[in-house]
Amino acid sequence: MASEELLESEHWRIFRLFMSELSDEELEEIEEQLERERAARRERENSIVRLFYSAMCASDLEAAAEQLRTERKARAEDQRLARESECDTGSRATTASRKTASRKGATGKARRRATRSR
Repeated sequence: MASEELLESEHWRIFRLFMSELSDEELEEIEEQLERERAARRERENSIVRLFYSAMCASDLEAAAEQLRTERKARAEDQRLARESECDTGSRATTASRKTASRKGATGKARRRATRSR
């Protein structure tokens, strides 16, 4: 797919100023136009992929299917590892806070014992 160029912040400011001057009906019309553009963009992207696939022979289509399966498995594994990492980070933080609380509790008990023995 073609690389996309993002709008600069001043262009977004101009767009917001433009919208602020519109009536409710006009705002609704440009929102509808946006949805039509998004649908057209999805259709164009689907057409590009379809054109790419239509140029392939049957064995290349099978190879493409295998590549897609491999990519999906890799992404699923990446997501699984990310979730595990988040869980590990959370459990380490919980363990650390428990240890800190335990130390504080032990320090408090030692102080109480020292106070009682005086």
